[in-house]
Amino acid sequence: RPRQRPSARTRQGGGGAEMVTGSAAPVVRLNVGGRVFMAAKATLAKAGFLAALLQKQNTKDMVDADGDMYIDRDPQLFAEVLRLLRGYTFSPHPRLTWQDVRDEAAFYQVRASDVDALTPRPVQVVPPERLTTQKVSLFSVDAADAGGNTWYVREGREGMTDDVDSRMPDERGGSSNCVDLDLLWELGFQEGVIDDDHLPRKVFTRQLRTVCYAKPRGDPIAVPFLPDEVDRKDCPHWVQVSYKQQQPAVRQEPAVSIRCRTFACR
Repeated sequence: RPRQRPSARTRQGGGGAEMVTGSAAPVVRLNVGGRVFMAAKATLAKAGFLAALLQKQNTKDMVDADGDMYIDRDPQLFAEVLRLLRGYTFSPHPRLTWQDVRDEAAFYQVRASDVDALTPRPVQVVPPERLTTQKVSLFSVDAADAGGNTWYVREGREGMTDDVDSRMPDERGGSSNCVDLDLLWELGFQEGVIDDDHLPRKVFTRQLRTVCYAKPRGDPIAVPFLPDEVDRKDCPHWVQVSYKQQQPAVRQEPAVSIRCRTFACR
């Protein structure tokens, strides 16, 4: 089997950064804060500070005992700067922030445009759980239908929740705005105040609980269907699901008659 030719080691100038050369591009060894890094010279040259350092002819005062160029800086920060020079974005770090890395990149004179191009995407905050009231306003074209079930959604069906929209005429996404009152009662709506104007009107309401389930890194997630689910929206960073809240029945208390006697003051 042919023997592999060992890489040759050369020192730049009179004691500069040690470079490992061979068939590939020259590789530079750097000691940053006691930790040795190896990187292509072309990669390090993207930072103005390092490019100038590699071109110096006499850097004996910046060389460690092994002949590697020594830079007295934080090695963890340099590792992140080196990742930027290699084209990687900043990943969450237990000790460092993106601003720390930006400041360190500025010290090494990395071009601001290169740093900005690798700025990590902002963390998406999931909206908190919230309680809302769903309101459905209905009208009837013929006053004779006021006591029947031929009613139409006043605002149209575009904003209707899935459980109502899927059981209206023409199924989900249809053009008909007609809705059956029995359906609304079945789905947990309660009839509110009737507004009497030119057309007979009814108002139905129910309480909804909306929960947003986060998508890690925007990846798809599977949210199980629950019996009280009424609506679901797949957003870029979370899945929004609305659930029907059980509304307690209103207890009718017996009327209490109070008799008052009037006394004349003298």
